[in-house]
Amino acid sequence: MADIFISYSSKDKEKADQLSELLASAGLSVWIDQSGIDVATSWSKEIVQAIDGCKAFIVLLSPNSIISKNVVREVSLAFEKNKKILPLDLEPVALSEDLQYHLAGIQRAPMTNIDAIIRALGKLGLVATQAPTLKLVKETDPRKSLMILPFQDLSPIGDNAWFADGIAAELISALSNVKALRVSDTQATKEFKSYKGQLAPYAQEMSIRYFIEGSVRKFGDQIKITSALLDIETGDHLWIR
Repeated sequence: MADIFISYSSKDKEKADQLSELLASAGLSVWIDQSGIDVATSWSKEIVQAIDGCKAFIVLLSPNSIISKNVVREVSLAFEKNKKILPLDLEPVALSEDLQYHLAGIQRAPMTNIDAIIRALGKLGLVATQAPTLKLVKETDPRKSLMILPFQDLSPIGDNAWFADGIAAELISALSNVKALRVSDTQATKEFKSYKGQLAPYAQEMSIRYFIEGSVRKFGDQIKITSALLDIETGDHLWIR
């Protein structure tokens, strides 16, 4: 059996094939359903055996896959079998309720960041025997990449974390409607709370250039909210409010 299983929507088959070929060119063994898992007849003994035998389970997240019943079934099966799951974003999406339970707290990475994927697989004991000889065909995305960092609760007794989280969620919801922006979802912001590394490497790994950071402080009946827009490439705060 192959070491790596790739779960995807048939509508994303071209990208799934690209990733499979790239990983194979690095000397890694990959199993991928060539018919596309959204085909009803493809949920078979062969797929169950492939998940059972794999050491790493990659799921490609997109607007198509998060509503695919078969993707959810595969993720659920991998979760039940205690497989190491690596979620990769084809584009930033909010997880469906069915996927949130199984993927909550798991670091997500963009599929275009091959170095991060190879490192993550290496940590699972799946070491590439050579550098990939193929490259992904990257689509040009004119939108500016943005992430809302968790707002800090600076109140004297720290009892307004719920309000700080609400402010971040409202910003994500509002800015996600701006067509010129590619905004990371609420789950990514929540997961960042447990991230212990530096922001610059995280930005590079997740392909994010701009961050909004802020804080909430309560004084009696008054609440002060501050926020700033950071350009991670230049290190400049473009505005502070």
